[in-house]
Amino acid sequence: MKKMLDATLVVTGEGQIDGQSLGGKVPIGVAALAKEHRLPVVAIVGSIGAKAEGVYERGIDLVLSTTNRPMSVQDAISQAPELVKQAGFNLMKAIQLGKKTTR
Repeated sequence: MKKMLDATLVVTGEGQIDGQSLGGKVPIGVAALAKEHRLPVVAIVGSIGAKAEGVYERGIDLVLSTTNRPMSVQDAISQAPELVKQAGFNLMKAIQLGKKTTR
């Protein structure tokens, strides 16, 4: 993908990431493309399900959940804009932390 040529990080997303994600969900495909360009990949997801650890072996470097407390699926959907914004903020704080520790 042309857009990955100038990128330093790839962020992808999914409603739930789990063992079934390895069977061909979009984040795994995005991660494969990103790895062709040696780019790190973060998946921002609604929830992290069973056997999600396998995604780390398939090119995803970090998984962040948008849900930050127990809530129903309906609540998570209705609050999605704010939850995604918060997850993005958390990602940026992690990047800043990483930069501080590499000095």
